[in-house]
Amino acid sequence: LNTYELKELNTELESPLGKHLEQLIYQEEIYTNKTIKIATVAEMLKVSEKELSLFINESYQLSFSEFINRHRIEKIKILLASPDHEQYTLAAIGELAGFSSKSSFYAVFKRLTGLTPSEYKKTVQ
Repeated sequence: LNTYELKELNTELESPLGKHLEQLIYQEEIYTNKTIKIATVAEMLKVSEKELSLFINESYQLSFSEFINRHRIEKIKILLASPDHEQYTLAAIGELAGFSSKSSFYAVFKRLTGLTPSEYKKTVQ
């Protein structure tokens, strides 16, 4: 992204929709809900599904599911690095972050980080 595009992105994220979406993501961690759907989030934000989808696509260059999964993976990285979660299995950590199946969790994690969850865990211990 060039400087103009970054400024444009920051402006979009500072919009009421961007701020409310960030609150739902960072404070309420809605992505940890295994059955979260764009319709539910759009309703929470009082916008149409199309408007939310367009906003996420233009602001982050991601689809809704990619947006949610990226936040799940970031949460998992934090949990894997935390000594408080050492007793949890990798599958349990995936569930805590919102994945409903071990296979989708492993596949998304590998695609986004280049490592399996166990490989990643070894790098942060």
